[in-house]
Amino acid sequence: MKNRVGTGVIGVLSVILLTGLVASDAFGQGDCGDDQFECGLDCCWMAEWGDPGETCAYLRPQHVFGVVTQSAPNSDYDRAVEMNMKWARVDMNWATIEKTKGQYKWNKSDGRVTACNQRNLLVVGLLHKAPNWATTNGTQQGPLTAEGQHHWVDFVTAIASRYPSVTYWEPWNEPNSTTFWKGTVSQYFSQILKPATLAVRAINPNSVVIAPTLSNSTGAGLSVGQFFDLLPPDASLYVDIIGQNYYDGSSFNQLSVNWQALEQHYNRNGFSSQPIWIMETGKDTTIEIAQADYIERMMYWQGYFPRIDNVFVFKLRDSGSKHFGVLRSDGSPKAAYYRLVDIYQLRCECRNYPWCD
Repeated sequence: MKNRVGTGVIGVLSVILLTGLVASDAFGQGDCGDDQFECGLDCCWMAEWGDPGETCAYLRPQHVFGVVTQSAPNSDYDRAVEMNMKWARVDMNWATIEKTKGQYKWNKSDGRVTACNQRNLLVVGLLHKAPNWATTNGTQQGPLTAEGQHHWVDFVTAIASRYPSVTYWEPWNEPNSTTFWKGTVSQYFSQILKPATLAVRAINPNSVVIAPTLSNSTGAGLSVGQFFDLLPPDASLYVDIIGQNYYDGSSFNQLSVNWQALEQHYNRNGFSSQPIWIMETGKDTTIEIAQADYIERMMYWQGYFPRIDNVFVFKLRDSGSKHFGVLRSDGSPKAAYYRLVDIYQLRCECRNYPWCD
């Protein structure tokens, strides 16, 4: 077997391949050279050293991964660890925690944070969904009343104080989509982002704010470019990491074009220095193997873009009418689970990646 790597990509591959990688004992060295490993009867080059036409290494991603836990039971977090996840994006729903004005119910978020701490999973706290009493239209999507804005600051302050182990915070999800935010961009910044950033930094100056976590869907409401263009000039001062949700089944070439366009939107609006985290990517599972292929491919493809430091799989367990989970609703693993368990393993085959013909 000789899997081919297209010419001109070898420099990029060296970014993805972890430095110091050596052949595993499972493959053995046999009669292969020092910079090769044995795959059956073939000697395969490690990509950063080999001739592009002779490379059949199965490459490892360079960045860490996370998973969106959402409503998954805390026992599922063991599965996240098994899948090599280092991060959990934990739902901290304001509407649930402060359903009654001025009364906080911490039981769900307490359990989730404790479950992560016990497993050494780092936490991103997703703060979103307003209580109906706090909005001008009586929905969880806002915008907020004057009283609601006051309570939002109190809520963010309270939750950041309650969980000192959590230093990464994500105020709101997809505010360019009316599914999640019905106010304007200006209202999102003045009512949600800026006050949340100031609140968590007041509790811990080392807090990290991930925002604005937009949808990349063209049907979301405002496009990514439109949303960033409407942010005030100083918005970047309140964002440490650019959050971006990204779902895309296109080719690698189209993905490259799409990401170049997104970075142009970020850069021209003052967001040129922040790293990027993909806070959601995934696939509804009408065919489970297709979901596994998609997730594995996206994990590797994102490594081609140097500003992307983290990728979160959406999501841990199925719930509701859609089936994005890597676990079924009964907690049993799908094919994507097993693919993620093995994602750091060297293999002889080359599949689903842009360097394979």
